[in-house]
Amino acid sequence: MEAGCSQLMPYYGQPVGTDWEEVGFGFNRDVLTDLLRGRLGFDGIVCTDWGLLTDAPVFDELFPPAPGVPST
Repeated sequence: MEAGCSQLMPYYGQPVGTDWEEVGFGFNRDVLTDLLRGRLGFDGIVCTDWGLLTDAPVFDELFPPAPGVPST
């Protein structure tokens, strides 16, 4: 953040063994809003890989949605 990051993409994983809800980072309010925006003061763009939002096949392979998020 100190270097001036203006955009980031959350990782597919999920926090484990922390106080944060065990939901994929791309959907994790505690991480995105409380930590990133609140504590770290990030005011840039948070984007996501479309694969986090859908379980559509890619090259005939089905990728599951982010951990902790129900399948569509």
